[in-house]
Amino acid sequence: MPWRCIVDFDVARLAPTWAPGSFLASLPQSQAAELLRDCVARRFEAGRALLREGGTDTHVELLIHGFVKVTVVVDGMELLMAIRMPGDIVGELAAVTGRPRMATVTACGRVTAGVISRHSFQRFLHRYPEAAVHMAATMGERLRWANQRRAEFTATLDFWDDHVDVYKVFLRKRQRITITLEPPRRTDADLVLWKPGTRQVEGLSIALLRKRAAMSATRKAKERIAYRAKTPGWYYVEAKLVQPGDGAYRLAFVKR
Repeated sequence: MPWRCIVDFDVARLAPTWAPGSFLASLPQSQAAELLRDCVARRFEAGRALLREGGTDTHVELLIHGFVKVTVVVDGMELLMAIRMPGDIVGELAAVTGRPRMATVTACGRVTAGVISRHSFQRFLHRYPEAAVHMAATMGERLRWANQRRAEFTATLDFWDDHVDVYKVFLRKRQRITITLEPPRRTDADLVLWKPGTRQVEGLSIALLRKRAAMSATRKAKERIAYRAKTPGWYYVEAKLVQPGDGAYRLAFVKR
């Protein structure tokens, strides 16, 4: 279990260690001190979880010392979404909405965090509207960034009429992408990632096959591609029905 105690945080000493632009660094020191007075300190060793995806607790963690990673699980695989630094806030979305946690937060080394209840945090935001505005901007930026990294699509394929769908996705050099395809029931589908500059996806010419970046054709319940971009640009994701049938499929990708 993490170690807990009431601590009188020395904000004047701690403030220079907080990351520029972080929630605590954005507050006047008097407000930061007031907020931290309502906190209970918790210390975590490397690998210990501060918050867990799906958890129904609603408190907020303020990072005083150390770094944490934010991860989600997609199709049984843990994916890194972000690194949070001293001065950052984590768990604020559950405190605002009361909904289950959307990600797991894990200590990357020794971490000291200040825990504050949902009620106390909301009271602080009501008292200092400028802090609430900054937090809302931070949440919006995090959600926008997350949406750029993760997307899901549901559509239909028909072997006789429309057996191929193609999606366009931009990747930076060395950026990783994981793509999963759940074909329509009682059918088989191929999943293909095509390189930038691809003009068509149908055919068997050598020139066309050289444009193929990765392919999954396992005939399992899900097709999956994990790829690291060798060049930057717009890549193309192809979902192709390869046996008679039709129905809805689900395609998901996560960039990191």
